[in-house]
Amino acid sequence: MQKESQTKKIWKALKRGRRLTMLSMHQLCGSLNGHRRLAEVERQYGVTVRCTKIKYKGRWISQWSLS
Repeated sequence: MQKESQTKKIWKALKRGRRLTMLSMHQLCGSLNGHRRLAEVERQYGVTVRCTKIKYKGRWISQWSLS
């Protein structure tokens, strides 16, 4: 049985409506290269991943979603 790729795990999470941050992507699939994985999701699945900035504990971080 083939192991599921990081890109596919991120795609499934986004498809279910989750909003992902760098930390949540790392916890989900161990990826330290979230930007590249998100670019792969856009290329492979033909979707646009939206990035918004949110304030978290006094810092601005990026959050990605499909909607």
